Order: sequence, then C-alpha cells, then structure tokens
Amino acid sequence: MLTLFQLRQHTDSVIHGLEKKNIIHAKEKVQAILTADDQRKQHQKEADELKAKINTLSKSVGQL
Repeated sequence: MLTLFQLRQHTDSVIHGLEKKNIIHAKEKVQAILTADDQRKQHQKEADELKAKINTLSKSVGQL
C-alpha cells in the first residue's frame, strides 16, 4: 500500500511503478490524490483556525 508520504517524496518512481502494472492514467490519478490531500490540509487548517477563534471567544464570554 502506498502512503501519501511515498507519493509526495517519490512521485515519479511511484507513477513509473504504477504504469508498469498497467494502471491507466497513473500520473493523473496520483496528481488527483495529491491535490485532494492539499485541499484536505487547507480545510483542516481553516477548521483549526475557526476552532481557535471559538475557544478565544468562549473564554471572553466566560469572563463576563
């Protein structure tokens, strides 16, 4: 099983290996996976920032 780390660190060799196994559109599929992971990371960052903001506001409400 491939990990995201392997896909990011060894993209060309992973694509080459997938093509050797006759995986159709291997490059596009790997790029789609990496793009989806980038989007997931961005959404997680936004969620973490919102959670931090909620915690800050909750603290200020508690002090009232």
